[in-house]
Amino acid sequence: MESVEISLKKGKLTFLWLALMGGIIFMGWWFLTSGQEANVSGLRLFHIAMGTLLLLIAATILPFGLRLVSKTPGLIIDKNGLTDHSATWQNGFVAWSDIKAIEVAQPEQTAMMFIVLFDPEKYLQSRTKIRRVLASTGDRFGYPSAFGIVVGNLNIEFDELVKVVEQYWGDYHQRSNVSRNSTEEVSV
Repeated sequence: MESVEISLKKGKLTFLWLALMGGIIFMGWWFLTSGQEANVSGLRLFHIAMGTLLLLIAATILPFGLRLVSKTPGLIIDKNGLTDHSATWQNGFVAWSDIKAIEVAQPEQTAMMFIVLFDPEKYLQSRTKIRRVLASTGDRFGYPSAFGIVVGNLNIEFDELVKVVEQYWGDYHQRSNVSRNSTEEVSV
């Protein structure tokens, strides 16, 4: 079987990123230029500090926009596993042999696919501390796994994605003669 590459929906994300960057840069420029006529040195210092802070925030957000022009697919599914690049906090590669179950949910009109792993700590250890903390927040919301794929970011219908993942996961288990749990729907 060949691999399936699913691209990201870039239109809405690009618009949001451009609007955010434009707003932050405009506010930073406004703070830097409007503080010049202030007679109070504290107010002038505040304007300069706020302008500089906003421009630093814009520089921090810049890499997220660079992802929008990247040719990397949002999700790659092949005979070895799946590689998720669909969100800011990417899951990366997950081997079929490490997947215990795949659960689907649609909380608040957002279709999500959760990858339940035999040993999630193995994957969490390879992440930065901030990414580990963010991944663990799913427990508080009742998500079945810290590894979720938001289907709304991908150029594929939810049902079609479930079908493709089920097919590849099933093929892996047939090749390896290992039993597997079925994909089940969960309420979140």
